[in-house]
Amino acid sequence: IFSFDLQEIDHGVKNGSGTGSMSWDSSIVMGLYFAANPDELRGNILELGSGVGLGGILSNAVTKNSTNTSARVQNSFTLTDVNDDVLDMLRKNTHAAAFNDDMVFIKKLDWFDFLGDSKETKPNSQLKEYERYDTIIASDCAYLHSQIDPLSETILKLLDRDDGGSKLHMFAPYNRGVVHDLVEQLHGKNMHVQLEELEMSKYRIKREVQFEKLHWNADMAVSNDDDMTCSISKFLHITAWHKTMVEIADDVHIVIHDAMTDID
Repeated sequence: IFSFDLQEIDHGVKNGSGTGSMSWDSSIVMGLYFAANPDELRGNILELGSGVGLGGILSNAVTKNSTNTSARVQNSFTLTDVNDDVLDMLRKNTHAAAFNDDMVFIKKLDWFDFLGDSKETKPNSQLKEYERYDTIIASDCAYLHSQIDPLSETILKLLDRDDGGSKLHMFAPYNRGVVHDLVEQLHGKNMHVQLEELEMSKYRIKREVQFEKLHWNADMAVSNDDDMTCSISKFLHITAWHKTMVEIADDVHIVIHDAMTDID
């Protein structure tokens, strides 16, 4: 059993620390997904928009503690955000979670630095454009339309280009419109994109029920359903990876062929 005390930033959203100052359900969904699929986390891993760290900490912990012998080796795990207050809290939470691994890094990353073609170190980021990662993960990090272009460029430039083994895994509420805009952006940047619908059941103990009087079964679950309420939320799991040069060339050939057919 893995446990730690996660701290959030009080009133951070209102006081300028942004949405990364608190935790969101998509972080839990991401952690549960990688607990069931630890082999999807491989090589050098980068988390975008880590916030206070719940998603990244869970994902790293469940794979390290996994008994799945097919899980691939992790070389490094880099958690990122842009807000300095959020980064400070992220460091505190990773310390509380006993992340003493020399291959776990916390770095500042501004997606807007990756707009354009400059190869130099980005002014607000501690990552370089020529760095490449085998796995990029993110949960609930896209809220505004203005973020979609820089976010997609960051993914495009930092995700390694290999034979399809390097992948983006992003988790978000199913009905968030900007996420679907991001999918279109990734399609337009010569990436394969797959969508998967996930559901998470959320159980809450009823307010009138006293915690110390709850009945627990052998699996440490509340045995009396009358003591709880249950709701189901839907989430979107986006998987994306670069097309090969052959696939891009084939796409161009098809477009040219279709255009010539229209002329004829």
